[in-house]
Amino acid sequence: AGIPDLTLDKLYDPAVNIPLGAQLWASLLRELRYPEMALAAYNGGVGNVQRWKNKWPDAPDELELFVADIGFVETKRYVMEVFRARAAYESLVNSN
Repeated sequence: AGIPDLTLDKLYDPAVNIPLGAQLWASLLRELRYPEMALAAYNGGVGNVQRWKNKWPDAPDELELFVADIGFVETKRYVMEVFRARAAYESLVNSN
């Protein structure tokens, strides 16, 4: 598997980047089970999420606490913004 002759420049090509990003997202979601954790790993790295996750072993009951305790400000903002956008999108879709 993989992309033949993958170069850094090819990562800027949406035809390459989008399938790779989707594949990574699916892998993270399978591994971590919860979208909040998968998003944090996508942005901040799996190793960091594993460390943060150890503080909140009772997921999904503590996912809000997990997000609030994410150790990187940028990653915490990223996760929160994706969920805000998701809620806005769902609101639009469900308003019909």
